[in-house]
Amino acid sequence: MRWRVVLFALTTVFVLLSAAILIMRNPAPPPVEDSISSSDWLNNDVSENLSAFLVPRNKTDFDWENMSDGQTWRIGDQWVYDGRLDATAVIDDAGVEGARIDEVLRGNATMEVVNITVMDWEGVGTLTYELRFSGSFDGPAIFPVPLIETLAGVLQVGYDATEYVRADDHATLQLIEHLTIDFEYDTGIVTGTEPIADIHITTNNSPAIEWWDFPIGLNETWLSEVEESKSYSGESNYVALPEEDEVEDVFRRFVALEQGKGLEVYSGCDNATNVTAFDKNNKVGGWRWYCTEIGTWSWRVGEVPLGVTGDFRLLEYTPAAVRSNEVELTLELSPPATNKSSIIEVWINASHEEVNTSGLSGELTFGCCTSIPFQTDANGTTVIKLNVSNQIDDTSTFDDLASHGILAKIDDSDQMAMATVTIYGSLLGESVRNTGGQWQWDPLTLGVHNAAVISSAIRW
Repeated sequence: MRWRVVLFALTTVFVLLSAAILIMRNPAPPPVEDSISSSDWLNNDVSENLSAFLVPRNKTDFDWENMSDGQTWRIGDQWVYDGRLDATAVIDDAGVEGARIDEVLRGNATMEVVNITVMDWEGVGTLTYELRFSGSFDGPAIFPVPLIETLAGVLQVGYDATEYVRADDHATLQLIEHLTIDFEYDTGIVTGTEPIADIHITTNNSPAIEWWDFPIGLNETWLSEVEESKSYSGESNYVALPEEDEVEDVFRRFVALEQGKGLEVYSGCDNATNVTAFDKNNKVGGWRWYCTEIGTWSWRVGEVPLGVTGDFRLLEYTPAAVRSNEVELTLELSPPATNKSSIIEVWINASHEEVNTSGLSGELTFGCCTSIPFQTDANGTTVIKLNVSNQIDDTSTFDDLASHGILAKIDDSDQMAMATVTIYGSLLGESVRNTGGQWQWDPLTLGVHNAAVISSAIRW
């Protein structure tokens, strides 16, 4: 019996000495003086003065030549980004004593179009892109490991997202995210991994979120009110997950603040447009630089799950291989803007290596319910007369009643072309008329907002 007691005592002493040695070999360094935080990027506590952007425009103010319209994608289109993650919010919210991150996590992320198909969204068959985004990021961190105490190591974050995007305006219908966070340590004697979180989040948007109210013009602004429904699953010993779905009305004001080049390394986006999202209090919630040449954003800053802030800057754009050997399809609208319920001409042009392509058949789609077959003539062209209807859109603005994407898709192919028609008027102006001058978004009660709305109502 005595030998068991002696053995237990020796084992205990050995474990304690080993733990002490491990800590001494890889101790947690003192905190740096200026640690990073998401507020360094997004200025979360600063309310911006947006009055300069809330000025209604006349029809003659639209600078069509310098506005950016949407571009179509192909299966296999791929974008590679240099990524930076600020994960301090996760550690802070977990409340783990001694844990901290003193530097941003670094890594690369890849975004790729993996499918294009018609999907049902709220009872409407919608041509939809399936977009896959994935990346791995790491950086130095301090974390208390059970039985070993607080160690210096590496925080590993994996982020994968599948985004379902409406093809005619690039609005986000649904986002499915998977986030893993692990702390890896190596004392020189013992290596290990402490799981922090493995979480799945599904977000459904109604209506879809429109970061781009095509065509995008400098100083343009639009409102978005979206019901976001989030469901959570997964496991974590440090992060508490909601037990029930979260449903929230999210308000955003998007503003096209500037044109030029962001901070991305990629050299082909010198005339991109910075669209920044503000909340009800005019505080920045994120921004994306839209680059026509690559068909999407070249630089993006904003939140990923659990309060982690992501900063992604384009490194490389690789078009799908099929693009180089196929017919080029384009759309031209005459006129690009008109009054509601008007008839416009939609010109569909097809060519390959500067030679017109005749006999190309496909389908023109507009909105939920308009579908018109087409075939190019001997000049590689066909013209379709289209009624733009009087349907409003989900992005309220001073400058138009609506803007709607038009798609031309080649039969038995994922190849498409798109263009956006603008319907003159003012959705905010009509809102004022229809509600007897009452305005529903409280933060817009400042004089400049009311003046702009009333001016818009009178003008249209």
